[in-house]
Amino acid sequence: MCSLGSENESNLIEKSARDGLKDNESYRTLIDVVQKVIQELELRRFLFRRSLEENKGSRFKTDDSISKLYFLNDMKRDITQNLTKHNVSNSVIREVISNIETEEAKKEKVIDDIKQQIAIYQGQATLGKIVNSILHEGRRPLNAMKNDLSFSEAWINKFKENPVEPGH
Repeated sequence: MCSLGSENESNLIEKSARDGLKDNESYRTLIDVVQKVIQELELRRFLFRRSLEENKGSRFKTDDSISKLYFLNDMKRDITQNLTKHNVSNSVIREVISNIETEEAKKEKVIDDIKQQIAIYQGQATLGKIVNSILHEGRRPLNAMKNDLSFSEAWINKFKENPVEPGH
């Protein structure tokens, strides 16, 4: 991974008022690289969001499947019918159904926590993909900048050995 060096190494020179960098070739190259990285991120984000929209149906199917883990209406209906068939009193049936609903509420809380964790993991995965894109797309321009800096250093050293005064 590349990094920017000091002002002497990078030729990125801070303005005297310290409100930015002086506009020179290195600065314009840096701006160009950053703009290209941002454009690539925007494109990838757009494509990623489009793929999410296309897969929205499958995501909701997953949510439905998770909900089925604790949504027990069918079971409550079947139990009520079976207990009624066997002449169990309504008060006992209500008590059984109430116990089921209590358990259902507990599971709903657990499922909500799981859904929140999944959302966090999805956010982290998205952030990881963005960082990976930045590193991938930024590596080539940063390497070019690093190579240009080494050429500049060689030229500066050569100039130090044999300086030429302006106008000669």
